Amino acid sequence: ETCSDYIFDYYNPERATYSEGKNGLRKFIMSNYKNNNYSDSGYLNIRFVINCKGEAGRYVIHENNLDLEPITFNKDLVNQLFELTTQLKKWNPNYVREAYRDSYMYISYRIVNGEITEILP
Repeated sequence: ETCSDYIFDYYNPERATYSEGKNGLRKFIMSNYKNNNYSDSGYLNIRFVINCKGEAGRYVIHENNLDLEPITFNKDLVNQLFELTTQLKKWNPNYVREAYRDSYMYISYRIVNGEITEILP
């Protein structure tokens, strides 16, 4: 549940972050992701909302090739990364105008031949 009707962008001004930092997020994903002989390459982007309490929800998935054109990834790969992303439970909410606020967040997985080569932002 959101705390208000307005959802800020993640980077405003005390941006929303994963509680264990980017390195903690990366460590969790990389230690749990298994490349099951995937040949996919591109960006798997998962956008979601972090509410004022630091809870995540409202997930949306976008799939693009390395030229940022829409594609469809292997369904198992998408499901695996979606499940891992939803397991990230401890978020620091965005702090704007002296209050914790709802905000959008995204994680973009750069994948080459089924291997995660980068996690953004």
